[in-house]
Amino acid sequence: MRVPWWVWALAATVLVAGLLSPFASRLPDGLESVIEREAIPVAQAEQPSPLPDYQTPGVRNPRLGVFIAAAAGVVLVTLVTLAIGHLAARAAGRRRAEASAPEDHGSPV
Repeated sequence: MRVPWWVWALAATVLVAGLLSPFASRLPDGLESVIEREAIPVAQAEQPSPLPDYQTPGVRNPRLGVFIAAAAGVVLVTLVTLAIGHLAARAAGRRRAEASAPEDHGSPV
């Protein structure tokens, strides 16, 4: 059985994201640093993050927790992107089919 190219691409992306994420800078990103520097009040989110600060609750090894969080993020974004693409392709196919269908004006020829 031949494995589709996108499975290999997804696996490579998960590996790269998961293996490199633990080595990312611990310094705040641009938005966080501006919020801290300017002392901008931030409202607490009503819904807490399932993977706060790229850590996986319940996983003791921090590098493994970051790997799992990064991999989950890559898979989730990929699935959402594929779903949107699938829906857009179906909508485009319907529009194309409607545009190419002969129109019935109700008058005999």
